[in-house]
Amino acid sequence: MNNAQDFQPQPLDVHTLPLTGVRLIEASAGTGKTYTITSLYLRLIIGHECEALSPEQILVVTFTKAATEELRDRIRKRIKSALSEFDKQLSSDVVIESIRKDLNEEQVATAKQRLKDALQLMDLAAIYTIHGFAQKLLRQYAVEANVSNEFELIINETDILIHAVQDVWRSTVYPLQSETLSLVLNQWKSPEVLLKDTRNLLYKNVEYHLGHDFTEGADQYEKASKQYFHAVTELKDKWVLGATGFINDIKSNKDLNGTFGKGIDGKVRNLELFFSDQKVKAKDLDTALNSFTKQGLLKSVKKNGEPVEHPLSGYFQQVCDYLEPYTKAKSLEIRKWRISFIKKIKQRLQFLKDQKQLVATDDLLNKLGSALEFHDDSLLADPVRRMFPVAMVDEFQDTDAVQYQVFRKLYVEPNQEPSESVDDDVTKIDVNDSNRNLALFMIGDPKQAIYKFRGADIFTYIQAKQEVTQSYSLDTNYRSSASMVTAVNTLFTQHHSPFIYDQDIPFVSVAAKDDAARLWISGVEDKAVSWQYVNTEQREFTKKDELIECFAQECAEQIAQLLNHPEAELKTKEGSKTVLAKDMAVLVRSGRQAQVVKNALNERGVGCVYVGQDNVFESHEAQGLLMLMQAVHALSERKYRNAIAHPIWQLSLSELEANLLDEELWEQQLELLYKAHEIWMKQGIMPMVMFWMHERALPQAWLDNVNGERTLTNMMHLAELLQDATSEVQGMQGLMTWFDQQVMDSLLGDGEQKQLRLESDANLVQIVTIHKSKGLEYPIVFLPYCWSGTESKDEVFYDQENEQLRCDLADDYKVQRIQEGLAEEVRLLYVGLTRAASKCYLAMPSFTGNKKAFRLNKAIKDSALNHVLFENAGSEVDVWQYLTDLTTNSGSGIFDMAPLLETCTLVSDKEQGESLTAMTYTGNIKRDWQLSSFSSLVRDHHAPQTARFNLDDESVQQTGASSTVSLDVDLADVENQFTFPRGAHAGNFLHTLLEEIDFTCLPENLDTLIVDLLVRFGIDEKWLPVVKDWLNVILCSPLSHPDLSLSQLNEDLKQVEMEFYFPISRLPSAAFNKLVNQYAVLDCPVSDVEFYTIKGMMKGFIDLTFCWNDQYFILDYKSNHLGNDLDCYQQPALHEAMGSHRYDVQLILYTLALHRLLRLRIPNYDYDQHIGGGYYLFLRGLNADNHNGQFFHKPSKDLIFALDELISHKQVDEKPVQVTSIESKQDMASSNDGGQLGFLV
Repeated sequence: MNNAQDFQPQPLDVHTLPLTGVRLIEASAGTGKTYTITSLYLRLIIGHECEALSPEQILVVTFTKAATEELRDRIRKRIKSALSEFDKQLSSDVVIESIRKDLNEEQVATAKQRLKDALQLMDLAAIYTIHGFAQKLLRQYAVEANVSNEFELIINETDILIHAVQDVWRSTVYPLQSETLSLVLNQWKSPEVLLKDTRNLLYKNVEYHLGHDFTEGADQYEKASKQYFHAVTELKDKWVLGATGFINDIKSNKDLNGTFGKGIDGKVRNLELFFSDQKVKAKDLDTALNSFTKQGLLKSVKKNGEPVEHPLSGYFQQVCDYLEPYTKAKSLEIRKWRISFIKKIKQRLQFLKDQKQLVATDDLLNKLGSALEFHDDSLLADPVRRMFPVAMVDEFQDTDAVQYQVFRKLYVEPNQEPSESVDDDVTKIDVNDSNRNLALFMIGDPKQAIYKFRGADIFTYIQAKQEVTQSYSLDTNYRSSASMVTAVNTLFTQHHSPFIYDQDIPFVSVAAKDDAARLWISGVEDKAVSWQYVNTEQREFTKKDELIECFAQECAEQIAQLLNHPEAELKTKEGSKTVLAKDMAVLVRSGRQAQVVKNALNERGVGCVYVGQDNVFESHEAQGLLMLMQAVHALSERKYRNAIAHPIWQLSLSELEANLLDEELWEQQLELLYKAHEIWMKQGIMPMVMFWMHERALPQAWLDNVNGERTLTNMMHLAELLQDATSEVQGMQGLMTWFDQQVMDSLLGDGEQKQLRLESDANLVQIVTIHKSKGLEYPIVFLPYCWSGTESKDEVFYDQENEQLRCDLADDYKVQRIQEGLAEEVRLLYVGLTRAASKCYLAMPSFTGNKKAFRLNKAIKDSALNHVLFENAGSEVDVWQYLTDLTTNSGSGIFDMAPLLETCTLVSDKEQGESLTAMTYTGNIKRDWQLSSFSSLVRDHHAPQTARFNLDDESVQQTGASSTVSLDVDLADVENQFTFPRGAHAGNFLHTLLEEIDFTCLPENLDTLIVDLLVRFGIDEKWLPVVKDWLNVILCSPLSHPDLSLSQLNEDLKQVEMEFYFPISRLPSAAFNKLVNQYAVLDCPVSDVEFYTIKGMMKGFIDLTFCWNDQYFILDYKSNHLGNDLDCYQQPALHEAMGSHRYDVQLILYTLALHRLLRLRIPNYDYDQHIGGGYYLFLRGLNADNHNGQFFHKPSKDLIFALDELISHKQVDEKPVQVTSIESKQDMASSNDGGQLGFLV
């Protein structure tokens, strides 16, 4: 390692910085990092002291999509500004002015043209997230990287991870027996618990440390377990025989110690629980066992007394002797099991992703890194270097090892030459080699590396820093006032090594440009930092929660008084403005702290908003809306009663009681339910939510509450997310399943769109997590909780000796792990302090001598603020005196001691402005357009359905995922297709199985696929043999057309789940029924379908569309249970089943969709020639001997053509329509909505 003094960064001159080689630029908070990036970008475009490059050749990498867009925008504006600055006689842009001085007139003209060209190409600029960059390369160089360019990128792999964990659980835990099974289940009670315990380690490349005493291959647990349980069994047997006498002897001993005697009964109870295999706290059991050993009984008597001697004490001693080695061996065995589970889950997860050609975001970098490492440079690395000769990595402190290795391979190694260094094992980069044209600029601030929980690795930054011969620093702060910058410099120089890793992350004081506003109160400039000090001993605080509440009140009161003060102003050189709520931010660490602060602000009438990292699916609004959707979807009164009882819907207990007791009131409630269902079916989920909210006057009711704006914002956000999801899922049930999954997975998921939105853009105090505040700035900042610390419990730490990440499962490296955690806390403190441009209020309590407050004292001592301020000081430090001395010794204008405010001041209405009211809309909104489906047409005919998730067996009342119906006694033990579970889950299982297989070549892993699907749909795995045999029957049963069976249809001949849309100008039910009855499909009477006149779009999903002998067919699978033998599936029964569900209507609509598609795709299309007809396969009745279980019909051409004209709003009389000419190209184009997913032609 380098000594800090040997490797100090030099101040950066962006105008003269060489534009080749590898450069590390350290940019402290507020020192103009983005300005530096845009300046380097300008020089590269112009070709200033380098070869000119276009935006497509300059790779800029950052870590979020939002940051990429911001950088693109800032670079575009800088280019525009540079163009205008070149035309000025004297440019105010020092970089442009410096460049212009180096150029002659011809070169200036060339530079301006290059800037103009670059401006036109900015939309194509190579500005990516790190994962976006990796994805681009893997797509473009798929062959060289040995990946399929057909891979599907998944942002959140939670679903497939859960699948992998469940697979490992089944294959590993199910076969276990006796003691090993108990060991595993006591540690991990379910796959969910296992996932929670291992998730943090699944994505990290770490070396596991099992303990210093671990011996590879030694089976310590089995031996220790046998010895311990044998001793316990012996003790238990002897206890049963002699316990009463033994305990009586102790109690009757004349020398009995009174304290020991009082505790005997409790110890005996714990032993009885232990012997009966009931749970006992380890500490209590250890005490009980040791108390009755020979050594323990010495404490049972008074001084010089004679303890009881009894054979049982020897057996107690034997158990105690074996307990410690057993406990150690058990702990070690659990660690081994944990590592084993992690490895198996990783392997299974990768297998599942490879099987489906899925690539997660982290996989992108791993695959790219592997490709670069194991392929010759000429295949991949050199083409990438030619494509991007220059790269800039923004926020480099947040890089991890995998990310750095990619850039290292591309840009560092080509520039790398051995040179002398302090450490012989450190290879340096010769950045002065003129033969190298590649450049890598790593720009960041190690003092702001606060994303370890996301995988960022500060030690990767340190490694990179050691591999360059020179780094640069930005030494002037442009964000904060001079006094604020001085205050931060002063605080972090109180400790000789504030950031702990001082050799590589030294604190270097920065200067201030001093253009920022300053806070003035009553004509006097306020100090930069005010200490909010609380004497915990005087206030008799013993718990951390008490202090958290105290500082929340203190913070809120200070904000209220600032807002009320008539002369609180923010002054700059240009002028001044009154302090407003939006000028202030309270920085916290957790949602809980934020809520305490928000409550305190609400008490004073201060408008505020929490900008945290909470997930909207975790909210009460999500739970309430999910319950409502379940009730509306099912039209269930029971679910509806439960749903409206949720507090979010603002019904009091008395109102609920009145609704349930008064039949008329309840009927009114049910009307809302039915109306909501109708709106959801016709118009979608967003209109349904809006109807529900406004029909019940919920927005106003919510806004009358303290957190009402939060509630309204969450509800609108959820409605938008649900509406967006409708384009990805199928039908109402599909949306329900998606929403339910999001709510269940909310603790694991972290998508940006799921994070809580701001309630509004109004003038509000911002409550922000420190993590979220990074990159932002506020005039006035409050840090009420930087005094509260905790020891890091992260098992992963960086082993500097071996230069790798290690997972300390044995707690042997606790000191190092705690130190790493403290270092990150110090960096968080730095980020918090440097958000303030003008003023910061910093809370710091005193230690207390109250012994009951040891946890409070520890929290203060473990904090980053304590580390920075009180180097080498114990809990005896006088905080008040120290802060007073610091304030006095730091000079004027820097620190002061804020008075303790114990009032509750209400904020005046001075900044509220004029009262605004919403205008009343008097227009007329047409509501006759809707998205329809087969389900909506027949919804009044039977139970509601959706296009994909349908309940084929109407008689089955689903009560859970594995719901079945009762069978006749003689069939109860028979397992075949007739007794296979019924209902929606069984139907969806069969549909999904038939979707995922190749009919002509079953997959080798068929058993695994079937078992996975059985588990997914909540069906017992015992059905595997039945399903395999049944699948063979389904595929091989001959269909009505010669030589046709499903097994003849290869992947090129079929399309599964083809989605279609087609427009409907107008479709009245009377005219539709008239047509359908005129061209009857079934040989049985059917009742009319009743629906409101439809105008809009018709949508549907066809289970299977296939081509056979140049004709096109539709096919639908039905899992309906019609009886318990094949005779129940003959044609009359099929016609009756088709009619009872009106599947004939579905057949007609699907045929119409196919007709409209083929008419557009096939030249000289002819219905008679190209349409084959429709199959409905009742899967339970299929067999190889006859056509039982299959219904086939080709709808009349006249019917389809007449229906086509009807939905185009043309009149249809009773006579068949004779079509004499095909529609015009315009008409065909207007009906092309049906071809959304493509087809076979």
